[in-house]
This record gives sequence, structure tokens and C-alpha cells, in this order.
Amino acid sequence: ANRRRLDFESLRDRLLAAAGQLDQQIGGPSENITAANGGNRRTLYAQIDRQNLPNIFRTFDFASPDAHTPERPQTLVPQQALFLMNDQLVARVTQGILQNTNDENSQERIAKLYRKVLGRGPTHEELDQAEIFLAQARPAELPPDEWSFGFGEITEGQVTFAALPHFAENRWQPRTSFPDSDLGYVSVTPTGGHPGRSNAVSSIRRWTAPHAGKLVISGELRRPEQQGDGVDGMVISSRHGIVGEWTVEQGSRSTAVSIEDVVPGDHVDFVVSCRANDAYDSFEWRVTLTLENPGEREIWDAERDFHGPAAAPLELWAQFVQVLLMSNEFLYVD
Repeated sequence: ANRRRLDFESLRDRLLAAAGQLDQQIGGPSENITAANGGNRRTLYAQIDRQNLPNIFRTFDFASPDAHTPERPQTLVPQQALFLMNDQLVARVTQGILQNTNDENSQERIAKLYRKVLGRGPTHEELDQAEIFLAQARPAELPPDEWSFGFGEITEGQVTFAALPHFAENRWQPRTSFPDSDLGYVSVTPTGGHPGRSNAVSSIRRWTAPHAGKLVISGELRRPEQQGDGVDGMVISSRHGIVGEWTVEQGSRSTAVSIEDVVPGDHVDFVVSCRANDAYDSFEWRVTLTLENPGEREIWDAERDFHGPAAAPLELWAQFVQVLLMSNEFLYVD
């Protein structure tokens, strides 16, 4: 037979089977494979929402459930590789494959991982390459992140900041349920967010200076809703206090300010608070920060730099398993 690539259902089943996690029960209810734990059932039983097909299905050419599709397209796009590099399912499978392999010496452990993933032992050349790979220095720690996302209270120009702990639907928020029963709609999104129910629960996007220089801030605070009483926006420096303050009832206002001297570790907070109440107070605040030094400048963009929680670097044995899972031998039927 000609070599052919696994379709999505076969690929996901093979991933789970390699880790000994595949539930082979026949029949029964469907399962949401995009939930936090990813599920263990065969992908044949994946829940399909015709109105909101999850992106993972589209990434791997799943046929539209709303149309007659006699044949699936076959694409090869970067998102498919990124799934195998970053998805939580692959991380869980990787840890499952590594289980019960710690007692062997390095060569025995490599051979056992080859058998688990590829169903065969390594060649002498593959064994040598694996030992060279695993002899590398440990992966570096995550680089420092200039952006933090949270909420808090402003008292006499000083910010009490607490990080928003939960990330869902491309939004930082207080808890899994949204809005929160105590804090309301407080959140931070790529383009803005929403303040909470009082000034003690203001929405805060924090930037921390990595080095010294003059900071130039440009942006626009916008409140698109016509109802409600508006929002208050502030730019607050940890050393200089409030450096910019605006009220936006409807429409938008420019929020250009500059801070002549920031030093490493300075915080600059972009704070949005409700006024009498927080009804209809969704806001947009796109800002660009330019840190200038003689002969050089560095630029941050709040929307471009927005992100969810960063995963810690995989340790080398987990990286090695991931290399095997991304090999053509695993992804193709020969």
C-alpha cells in the first residue's frame, strides 16, 4: 500500500493508545474531547456541535457537519504541527508514556520508549542520536514576562494589584464561572476588558519595565455602549503615581502620556474603573508602549502581546517522547 497520513480520529486514538489511555468501550454517549482533560474515548465518539465546531476539528480537515462532503480535503498546515507541540492532550499523553520507565538506564529507557511509541526498538544510530539529544543542558526557565493581568483598588494613586487566576475564552477572569457572583464582570481581554462592580475591583493591565529609559505611551480608551454612565481610565506609575486620567461616557479618548524616567522593575498600570455602576461597561483600550534609550527603542503592543498562561518548558525526556510522537513513522501508515 502507498504511505498515507493518519486522519484526525486515527491520530488521536493512536496518541491515547501509545500512553495506554485509550478507552475502547463500544457504544455509549459522546464525549467532549476539547474539555480540560481531553477525554479517553475513541475519537469516533467525539461530541460534534454543528453550530460551533471546535477549531481542533477544522485544523485537521474534519468535514463540515452542515454540508454534504463526499471526501475530506488533505492539508498540511502549521497549526497541525503546533497541536502536536503544545496541546494539553499531547502533554498528558507524553507523561503517560513516560510512566514506569524511570528504573532503566538511559539506553534501556530509550528502547522502552521506542517500543511504546513506534512498536519497535531503536537502531544503533537512533540510540546514539537519542543519547546526544538527552545529554543537552536542561531547558531554560521561561523568560520574564512584562505583562500581567489582574484587578484591584486604587488608593491615593497607589495600586493594590491581584492577578486574575483563570483564563477562559481568551479572557482573564476571577473564577471558572463568569460573571463572578462577587466580583461581577471584571476581566482583561486582548483589546480591553470590563471593570468589576466597584472601584475596589478595577480592571488592570500591568506592564513591568525590563530596563531603564523614557516611556512613551499612545492609545485610545473607547467605550462603545450608549447605555450606562461611562468608565474612568488611569495610567499609574509605581514611582510617579497617576500620570494620566480620563473619563469616557460614550465614544473614545486619546490616552497619550509619557514618563521621562522608568527604571527596571517599575510598574505601569492601565486601570479602568466603573463609575456609579458597572452596567454596559465593556471597554476597549489598545495601547502601544515605546521605551526609548539613546540609539535604541523597544516597542510593546497590548493587543499583540496579550496571552494566556504560559506552560513551563518540558524536561528533556518529555521532549524526546514528543519528538517520537511527531515523527513520520508515528503519523503515517506505511
